[in-house]
Amino acid sequence: MAKRCLKCDSYKSYYVKGVKQFHRIEYGFCMSRAEIVNKDDCCERHKPVKKSDVTKSSRMHYLGDLLTQISQIRVILEEETADEKGEL
Repeated sequence: MAKRCLKCDSYKSYYVKGVKQFHRIEYGFCMSRAEIVNKDDCCERHKPVKKSDVTKSSRMHYLGDLLTQISQIRVILEEETADEKGEL
């Protein structure tokens, strides 16, 4: 099996902006070699991409908690703004 740059942890893909989304192009940056490479290139410095230990459901739960905290902060700021307007 070929050790392609696309499957390397040191490879960072380049993207171009489309109308509604970003599209990955054939080239990216190799952090190990410090140069622009094709996604299908191979080299001796290949490091496999690490799999995430975090599941999608735990990420969604964490993001839900963050959203709740942000909403609470917004309420506090709105109350302080209303109090300041009432004092003027």
